[in-house]
Amino acid sequence: MKTSFLLILAMVAWGSNWVSAKILMNYFNAANLIFWRFLLAGIGLLVILIMFKTSLKISFKNLFISFFSAVFLSLYNLFFFLGDHFASAALGGVLVTTLNPIVTFLIFALINKKKATKKEKFALFLGVIGSILIIQIWKFDLSFNKGILFFILAALTWPVLTLISSNIKKENSLSFSFYMFIFTSIITLFFIKHFEIPPFNLKIYVNLFALAIFGTSFATAAYFLGSSVLGGKKASAYIFIVPLTSVFFAYVFLNEKIDFFMIIGGIISIIGVYILNGYEINLRKIFNEK
Repeated sequence: MKTSFLLILAMVAWGSNWVSAKILMNYFNAANLIFWRFLLAGIGLLVILIMFKTSLKISFKNLFISFFSAVFLSLYNLFFFLGDHFASAALGGVLVTTLNPIVTFLIFALINKKKATKKEKFALFLGVIGSILIIQIWKFDLSFNKGILFFILAALTWPVLTLISSNIKKENSLSFSFYMFIFTSIITLFFIKHFEIPPFNLKIYVNLFALAIFGTSFATAAYFLGSSVLGGKKASAYIFIVPLTSVFFAYVFLNEKIDFFMIIGGIISIIGVYILNGYEINLRKIFNEK
């Protein structure tokens, strides 16, 4: 019960990131925001590691992988923040969260030369249909919302990060994440033209804390803990909460309108991702349960 609650809280934290990021983009450029997010997240994760008496020692190979992963984590966040700035937080929270696992599956299948089963092909088809509805492709014209382009680039970048870090053992995940967060903040420093210190503003500090500590340090630690207790497959099922919470928070805190096609497309994509992850939906069993 405690583990499930922690995982739900972690998914709520990830869902809230879209709103906090959109608010903070009014005060920072993308590079500065990435720097502060991961510097604070690294410090927060260090406190968690010390609390649980977890060693920071990792092999030189894993340290190199963490640096390489940080390069793509920087890119992912750049696209994430820019997309969030030019488009709605709700759109990004649904589109990127559902596209990530679909694109990741395709890339891993291509690398491993794996032929998709009928069930996987159906799941991918649902993902494509859902994505088309979310972005409402029939409305595209010369005034194409570039925020959607950044969201798609974010969804294409995340699988590369997943691929690079996939060889890290679960017991080293938190210490690996710590170094990856610190490397990300250091890498971003080289792309900052005008360094910005967060001004003393309660709104900024609340959202920065929510983004870095709650939405990154805590959520990362809670997810890895949940994975170690419940197993990766069960823990990953909780990720379906993220798009729902991002839409809810965008509606409550940003007054964003919830588009009908976004909701329907999101539901279809979530079903597709659910099937793709190896789960089965037995409607007959659901409706016949007493």
